[in-house]
Amino acid sequence: TTLVANVLYDAFKNTFLNRQEHIRKQLSEFYNPILTLLSVNADIFEKIGPPARKLIVGEYQKEENFRVWNELVDLVIIPNNNVICDIVKANMHLISDDDSISPYLEFITHAFVYREFRKKPFEDYEKFQFPGGFHEHISQQRDNLKKKVRW
Repeated sequence: TTLVANVLYDAFKNTFLNRQEHIRKQLSEFYNPILTLLSVNADIFEKIGPPARKLIVGEYQKEENFRVWNELVDLVIIPNNNVICDIVKANMHLISDDDSISPYLEFITHAFVYREFRKKPFEDYEKFQFPGGFHEHISQQRDNLKKKVRW
């Protein structure tokens, strides 16, 4: 009886430890890096861009602001979007069981179309805006996983 109990305990312990390791991997290789990059992009977007919207309310008066926004898009936002796309494509297997692939695919589509829009603007870009609630979605999924892991 003790032998059976020990075997069952070891099996449970190994399953638990494997699950904990998988959650840590989900956080470190998927949710945390995506959330970090999205947070940087959101900070830039909220504080300086896009100039077209700011111009409407009269906040953008200097050409320098347009230049800075354009540089930040090219040097930070688009590269961050590319890395996020790479993370999603390489690590789809790390998406939580409670999550859905749909918001990630919508983001990838947005990122590809936005990159092309920056090269040559086109009217239908409006159909491919940043997916509403995506940043919050990632944050919530991350928080849900953090509640399940024991460090």
